[in-house]
Amino acid sequence: MRANVVVAGCGFDCAWCAGCADGWPPGEERTGATRARLLGAGGEPPALLLARSELILRDTALLRGAGVAAEISIPSLSAAFARAVEPRAPAPERRLAVLRRLRREGVVAGLSFGPVAPGINDRLGDLSYAAAEARRAGALWFRVRAVRAPGPAAACLMAFVERHRPALIDRYRTLLDAGGAPPRGWEERLLSMAAAVRAGEHLAGEPPPADRALAGQLGLPFRAGYPVAG
Repeated sequence: MRANVVVAGCGFDCAWCAGCADGWPPGEERTGATRARLLGAGGEPPALLLARSELILRDTALLRGAGVAAEISIPSLSAAFARAVEPRAPAPERRLAVLRRLRREGVVAGLSFGPVAPGINDRLGDLSYAAAEARRAGALWFRVRAVRAPGPAAACLMAFVERHRPALIDRYRTLLDAGGAPPRGWEERLLSMAAAVRAGEHLAGEPPPADRALAGQLGLPFRAGYPVAG
């Protein structure tokens, strides 16, 4: 549970990547660990918390008060694909609804699209559609995350590809490096496409820098340039 609070664990079953996280995993409703962290237990809250669960909506006032941004993670806007990747996580439309609600309630929030894997969900159309939906939901930024499958996670990724994209299995046997990272050239092209679609939707590429001192004085969660939606 502690790993989830600092955004370094996995709150939901994840079929194909390592390093996924959810600050509001299923056990949070029982333990209240993330809520305690937002209240300052164990030190200053993190500047950013990743979320998939609708449970984050319980703590919108705490997020605003602590100057913590939220990033909603979506691997695809296809419900079937998202369910295959993250079997227990909410469907994409529900996550977009969470993002929309967070922005209406004054939380600084954006969208993380990923993990993105070669030949699977890396088409320009995938990114363009996701960025457009992020903007419509009020996101302040749109970040694209390339897949990482180090160590045991590589076997999970290979199992996913073999089951859902069998035509790519031979390619994937030699695609990732020893650390589970995709080819650098592919990742550079992915980030270039992401930058282009962000520009078209007038979205930032990263969360704004935290300024909690200013937040406490003015009641604003972050620096100017990232206004709270009305």
